[in-house]
Amino acid sequence: MADLNPELMQQAFMNNSDSVAIVSENRHLICNKAYMDLFGLKTAGEAEILLFTDCFNEGDREKIEIFLEDLLRGKNTSHTIKTRGKSGDGSSFPLELSISISPAGNGGPPLFLVAARENGELLRMENELEKFRRSLSLIKQCHQILLSEEDEQSFLDKISAVISEAGNYDLTWYSLQKDDGNLCSGSFSGGRKLIGPVRSLYISAQSMREKKTILYNNIDFFAGDDEEKELLLSGGYRSVISLPLILENTALGSLNIYSRIEVDFAGDRENLENLVEDICHGLQSIRLKYKQSELEMELLQAQKMETIGTLAGGIAHDFNNIMTPILGYSEMILSQLSPDDPLYKFNQQIFTGAVRAKELVKQILAFSHKESRRKEPVFLDKIVREALQLMGSLIPKTISIYKHISSHCGKIMGDPAQIHQVIANLCTNSFQSMEKSGGNLTVELKKINVDGELKRQYPELKTGEYAQLIIADTGHGMSPEIRSRIFEPFFTTKPVGKGTGLGLSVVHGIISSHGGTIHVESREGLGTLFRILLPLIPDEKDNPLPADRLPDINRENIILLVDDHRDITELLKIMLVNSGLSVQSFNSSEKALEMFSSNPDLFTLIIADLYMPDINGLDLLKEIKKERKDLPAIMITGHDEDLTEREKRELNIREVIHKPILRNTLINAVRRCLTESPV
Repeated sequence: MADLNPELMQQAFMNNSDSVAIVSENRHLICNKAYMDLFGLKTAGEAEILLFTDCFNEGDREKIEIFLEDLLRGKNTSHTIKTRGKSGDGSSFPLELSISISPAGNGGPPLFLVAARENGELLRMENELEKFRRSLSLIKQCHQILLSEEDEQSFLDKISAVISEAGNYDLTWYSLQKDDGNLCSGSFSGGRKLIGPVRSLYISAQSMREKKTILYNNIDFFAGDDEEKELLLSGGYRSVISLPLILENTALGSLNIYSRIEVDFAGDRENLENLVEDICHGLQSIRLKYKQSELEMELLQAQKMETIGTLAGGIAHDFNNIMTPILGYSEMILSQLSPDDPLYKFNQQIFTGAVRAKELVKQILAFSHKESRRKEPVFLDKIVREALQLMGSLIPKTISIYKHISSHCGKIMGDPAQIHQVIANLCTNSFQSMEKSGGNLTVELKKINVDGELKRQYPELKTGEYAQLIIADTGHGMSPEIRSRIFEPFFTTKPVGKGTGLGLSVVHGIISSHGGTIHVESREGLGTLFRILLPLIPDEKDNPLPADRLPDINRENIILLVDDHRDITELLKIMLVNSGLSVQSFNSSEKALEMFSSNPDLFTLIIADLYMPDINGLDLLKEIKKERKDLPAIMITGHDEDLTEREKRELNIREVIHKPILRNTLINAVRRCLTESPV
């Protein structure tokens, strides 16, 4: 056999793809490049000073020494041992060593030929175990957040931070769908944000649109939006996964994870998808809790308003009883004074103030108690001013209010409570669109004539005079698609828990029921304008009628008058007697019933208060009806409510008059009861 060239042998040794080294007396005599790379050695000098046993974990060093001793003594039948190596950065890895022994010449110490290689199967198992450990830690931390967090944004922010930390990812963030259909992003957690703006959110939009996970283990193979690909690469990212957040088959957004190394997201996909499913359940739970809390607040508010309404009703009843003689006597004094009399002006001021107090009580009842169920002539400018005054404390200081309200607009036939509701709803929508950025809210009211060009613009309206109410803002405006649907029931652009979608549909219904129309003008970024047109009615003032204009009523008509307040019965009796009527008045319904029972055919009309302490007005009429079914009745009340049609029909109630009572209102009601046949 030919002699081998030592240089050739050394070259073959050094270039061997396996990691090999020759060790003697726990020192490296020589090692090849693969061996140095395996253990993180940069130079041959580092290998010479590094002890062989220092290449292993501290716990394995004694095991290696015993193994080498057994080799020297011939005790080992196997020359292979599994252990853990230690790299230059201190991390460990599974290792398999094959060691053979060769005696040295000249009686020197023996030589050990070492071949080292990573234990691939064990390494794979360890990687899987580490991945499982990270997944378990991630799920545990996320579940703790699920159980403790009740705010949606804070919940997603914390989840994103945990995923970045536990999963060792460079960036985790979420995107959510906004009300206008666009995407917004939040909670950039991890090493750093994306460089530059994320303009298209292409991957997020794709995962939401397709409702499936989108992943790229290597951004180089990203075949979507070129601008986004360039953005990701410039940010140093190499891999990405986007998981849709799906709740009740609706994609709410997506969870997006980025890494600056190539990551096998396919291996993590199942765990991440399970985690996202839990996140969606967490979102649903938070939103249900929020909805429950909102409903509880609405219930509490409804209970408060009911209490306020009850209190307001009681106060209004007493206040109306107080105002009735003030208004009535001032009216009678005016009817007996000449306009040139110095006292006429003073009494005119008393009368005007009493009328204003009457209207104010009606507005309080309409707002805080319940909706009025009847339409009546009302000054629209008063309702607009009162609605704006009541809403003043709700509108943020960042919003400027401009009012252009004509005092000569006239009256509409309307329900004050419903008109108040329309103004409150539209103003609320306007200032909510400007809450963040501020802006201007303009309210304008004036009289216009619908004819000619305006008739062509509003063909649904009849020609004539109308009150035009404009409520305009400088908020974010609406797209044509949204603008075309705003009056649809249950359509809303507000987030979940922020609205039912009934507000504008109710507004549209109220305006239509008043014989008017409502139109909206809006452009994105340029604000919104609502234009309401309501038909005006002739202005009939409640001025006192002169004595010579009172209706001519036969004195033979005897009226039974019953009210528990003596000052009111005295006032009404004077009004009736001065109008040529005979009256018997009582402050007790029991005494009035006794008088009636003694001579039921004496009376041609009964006027009774609805609320009295012994027998109320309805019960009094029920007793009277047993003997006189044909006797007409007028019911007076200090409360803002209507009797049912059935009650009116069964008890022959022809008129209902609300306190305070004007003389011509009372006398005209009496005239109708005595001269008109029942319907």
